[in-house]
Amino acid sequence: MKAQEYLQRFFEEKELEEKVYAVEHGRNLHFIESGIVIDLIMESHPIEQEQIANVLRIIDFHDGDVHHFLNHLAEGFIKTHC
Repeated sequence: MKAQEYLQRFFEEKELEEKVYAVEHGRNLHFIESGIVIDLIMESHPIEQEQIANVLRIIDFHDGDVHHFLNHLAEGFIKTHC
């Protein structure tokens, strides 16, 4: 299964609660919704999608907190794009 297909199915089946992540960068506080982070994942390069899918598989196997990982990705996005 392609990473993009896995990610699409993963997020559809999980029906994650929408959350807003707050990310401090420099002297600013940025807010980004989990749905936006998921959209960014779905638009990312296939290699990045594969890496993200692998992490999500591990998190899911250990019944971990997907939002913790999405918050981490949100921080990375804000810090590289703002």
